[in-house]
Amino acid sequence: MADLQRQLEEDGVDRQALASNNGAPADIDAAFEVARVEAACKVLGQDAFIQALALAFKRPFVAGAGEGAPLCRAAVLGAPGTGRRSGIRAMAASLGRQGVLKSPKAVPVDLAPYHAAGMEKLFVQDLYAALKSGAAALVFENYEKCHASVLSMVSGLFREGQVALPGRYVEQKGILTDIGTALAPGAVSSLSLGGKYLFLVTSQSEAKLGDAFGAPFLSALDDVLSTSPFTPESLEQIAGQALQALCGRAKKQLAFTLTYGEDGVKALASAFTPAQGAGAIQEEAGRLYKALSEEKLSKALPGPLEGRVLAEGGALLVQYSHGGLE
Repeated sequence: MADLQRQLEEDGVDRQALASNNGAPADIDAAFEVARVEAACKVLGQDAFIQALALAFKRPFVAGAGEGAPLCRAAVLGAPGTGRRSGIRAMAASLGRQGVLKSPKAVPVDLAPYHAAGMEKLFVQDLYAALKSGAAALVFENYEKCHASVLSMVSGLFREGQVALPGRYVEQKGILTDIGTALAPGAVSSLSLGGKYLFLVTSQSEAKLGDAFGAPFLSALDDVLSTSPFTPESLEQIAGQALQALCGRAKKQLAFTLTYGEDGVKALASAFTPAQGAGAIQEEAGRLYKALSEEKLSKALPGPLEGRVLAEGGALLVQYSHGGLE
């Protein structure tokens, strides 16, 4: 089991790389700058957040990390749909691709299912599966829906880098098996998250985090990051990117060559809602693509076709040589 624990910890960053960048890119600063730029291209309108996130990922390379300790423990605050999870995924993917991290994965750990007492063992199994996935980062979500007993375990993960298991376990066929009080070689009673990046994503405030987890939890955090509300300009930037993707997909899959103007960008940007965030813009662009594909399928339209994305009465529509659709 000790060998298993070492394997789980080694999926993040090589300890020698932290000390000397051995095995990591020769110019570590350049690698993190590339990751920052790539993440900012995927998460638009959140430059300050992406910059702070890059520093959080870089910190263990500068300050080092204790043996058996997580590489970073951070809370990521902000409204839904502002790029909190996407930023973490994009940063981990870039750093993994460049060889800074051993894995490009950032695995979500949804805490909502553990809403009742007695679900600690289920949480342990799911946490173990996340660790065995080889991810460099674990992203904990929906702590607000989690039962207090599991919430205490999550708090321990961030404060101490490990969690006490509700019993004694051994690995059998890839899963942890509770052996109760039986004596067995390699049995463990705790699970370490050493060598991992830990993120807690929430729309709650820092004060609410303190109420739920306590002051020691806040003190253990290396970073408290936050996304910002979108500006009208950033929403139009996101809408423009979504329309570019729509045009590329329509040309490749449907032989539709689409163009659009500022009116189309503004109309798509207006699809944003605080509840859905930028996802509402992507959803509206997806709806338009689906309407295009149904139009071609139902009318057996010959290709190639040309059309233009327009706005009429605040709604998006496409006009093309054989007709139009909303």
